[in-house]
Amino acid sequence: MARFPRTPRAAQLPGDVVSRMERFGRFEFDPAGTDIDASDVWGELQASFLPFAQSDPEGFARALAKAVLPAGGFALFGAARTVWNLVGSDFSSPAHDAVRMAALEFFRANGVPSDRLPSDDLRFWQEHRSEPWPVDRPTPWEARTAPPAPGGAAPGHRRAGR
Repeated sequence: MARFPRTPRAAQLPGDVVSRMERFGRFEFDPAGTDIDASDVWGELQASFLPFAQSDPEGFARALAKAVLPAGGFALFGAARTVWNLVGSDFSSPAHDAVRMAALEFFRANGVPSDRLPSDDLRFWQEHRSEPWPVDRPTPWEARTAPPAPGGAAPGHRRAGR
């Protein structure tokens, strides 16, 4: 009986990839504000992706994009930072760039100030978008928790004439 060579099975992401990316995105954005222990981040949220990421960086980026783009939110940021961590900061691909830009658009739409972004992400935004990142805009949680500013101005906004 002749033996046929096996074709390698394409690497796949686990079924819970979106929830892992969402948790990692929240951790990367605000480590103190999550219930994730920093020592667990590698084992729980990153290590299992390493073989796929190293064997096929472009395929890994495409698979992550396919999974997280429809989900949105912090899953986008988690996926963008996962590619950054596992493939490298100099890696660029259409799929990774789309996820990274979608993560930044999510932050921008939610009023995240530019000083809360990694500097490389703010630079990426500036290189690919003509509109500036809003300045002095409170995040939704800052707007809900900050005391009223003197003179009635909303937190993080300057009054005219100042």
